[in-house]
Amino acid sequence: MSIFIAMPTMHDTELLPTVFDAFENAKSHDIHFGIRFLSSSPEEEQKLSTLISTFGANIKGYFDYINEDNRLDKIGTGKARKGVSELYDGEDFVLSIDSHTKFSKNWDEKLSWLYEDAINLTGNKKSIITAYPSKYAYKNEERVLIDNKNLYPYIGWEEEWDLELYPFLSQPIWQYCLPWMVKDTIEDKRKLIPTGKFSYNFSFSGENFLYDEDPEMLMMEEDMCKTFKLLNDGWELVYPNTQPIVGHMYNTEISSEGGGRAYWHHFVSPEEKDMLEQKEMQNFIRYYEDPKLQETIKRYEKWMNVDFKEKSLHNYHIPSDWFNNEI
Repeated sequence: MSIFIAMPTMHDTELLPTVFDAFENAKSHDIHFGIRFLSSSPEEEQKLSTLISTFGANIKGYFDYINEDNRLDKIGTGKARKGVSELYDGEDFVLSIDSHTKFSKNWDEKLSWLYEDAINLTGNKKSIITAYPSKYAYKNEERVLIDNKNLYPYIGWEEEWDLELYPFLSQPIWQYCLPWMVKDTIEDKRKLIPTGKFSYNFSFSGENFLYDEDPEMLMMEEDMCKTFKLLNDGWELVYPNTQPIVGHMYNTEISSEGGGRAYWHHFVSPEEKDMLEQKEMQNFIRYYEDPKLQETIKRYEKWMNVDFKEKSLHNYHIPSDWFNNEI
């Protein structure tokens, strides 16, 4: 059985450790990577050469070079997702991650077993194991998982926002899209739980969910827009309430030992950054007002106990049943 790992990357010092870690900790599956490199430096090509010389045809990748003339045409996660999705070649399973990921021992078997449990529970092969992964960080020059649970994404917020701690909350998109937080402990003890948010940085399924990727997506809006699309197309989103299978290096875990990477806003002026953040908001509105998605979004708001227009929510709500079981 084969697994396609979709992974965009941009000047990420964790890229090579992530790929080597995936192969070293897989038990029995045939692992294939699809990687899109966005880079301003030809020296980054050496990373792809290293991977191909080590893993051969199990690495599929290509470069997009970004420079002063084309940078506004190249940046954005949507273009990266679309490019990576086109490298899929009929593998049995699909895993979407970021290029700063740590894998636990036998992660491939753990995920395939969880997927089988999920489809038995939901009755739907179009089920996706998805979450914000547990954290990892460097300790004594080794990559170490530092949480014992995945992070459950909620629509909700603290009573008082701390914009120094969460500076992204000042961006225009949150005028329309209710903000998300995560918790590493939840009261629900079920092994597999309905979740209201798809996450590109950790999603796994036996069906290919990386289709019709929208090249206009920039970053902050992409998970929510993809959530609307997937639920509209009959998918179920399943949170693994288990020991962590993969870990993610969040900004808070970046240190002098590792974790350096670039974001699209590193390549634009302050004025261009403002313009593109407005575009994130417009992208969300485009999906939220899409006539083809209206019935699904109305059901979603009832299912999640939220109202985007009224900015109302039930803080930290967990749905009681699978989305498409409630039709």
